[in-house]
Amino acid sequence: MVQDWRIRTVLGSETQEVIVNAESWLDALAAAPLGVKPAAIAKLSCAVQADGTVVARDMTSGLEIRVTAVKVGLPPKYTMPPSSFPQRAPPAPGVVEEEEEEEASVPLVMTTDVMEMLFMELGEVSTAGGVAEASGIALRILLGHVQAGAGAVLIRTRKGDGLRFRAASGPASRKLVDTVIPLEKGIAGFVNYMGTGLVIEDVSRDGRHNSKVDRSTGYSTQALLAVPVRSEDGAIYGVVELMNPPRPFTDVDYDVAARVATSLGEMLHAVYSAH
Repeated sequence: MVQDWRIRTVLGSETQEVIVNAESWLDALAAAPLGVKPAAIAKLSCAVQADGTVVARDMTSGLEIRVTAVKVGLPPKYTMPPSSFPQRAPPAPGVVEEEEEEEASVPLVMTTDVMEMLFMELGEVSTAGGVAEASGIALRILLGHVQAGAGAVLIRTRKGDGLRFRAASGPASRKLVDTVIPLEKGIAGFVNYMGTGLVIEDVSRDGRHNSKVDRSTGYSTQALLAVPVRSEDGAIYGVVELMNPPRPFTDVDYDVAARVATSLGEMLHAVYSAH
């Protein structure tokens, strides 16, 4: 639901306050005219207070940002008019009615809620001590939000001649870590080259699938989700893959994977730019 958000920034003795109309506090923070770049927003340390106020801090500059929903009056009460449908007659004495089968309630998680949780967690990626650690953290966070039988992070080698498994989870994870596959092979190679994500329900029907990896590990891949590890300036550093979910991958799963991969891409961009 779109509503107003009050954003107050404090930096030393300077204070600024704006009102932004957005669906969530995260959207409001990104849209506010604060002079904060999107890459910097992802590195803020965030905490949610008891009253719902989100406090974000930049540990380097000391900038503090407080985001609070602007409360509006409650809508007028609405009374349902009398129903035009006939009332159900009560059961006759001594007659026991069969209980109606209750539908299983399926909790729905909105994309905005997931992205807000990710925003709080992905700061760990930017502060990781190296590529392998950042890849492992990114994969752990991703698997915390998307159910899958296995997952992997493949990063392009320094020479640019292959994709190296820097993190893996699942039955064959130990065999995969540090393994290098040819840059032009498999679905991972395609995603890395084209820079586009894929969701494939049955990889056995896809000619791009590199079955050699499955044979070497003994793990059979059926369904697969793959997204490029890309920084915000467009540079591609590798691929994040999820395999064999307990139910088909959804659009939310794809969005979460893409967000995690972008956060990892930003971290790698910072690392490689420094050398």
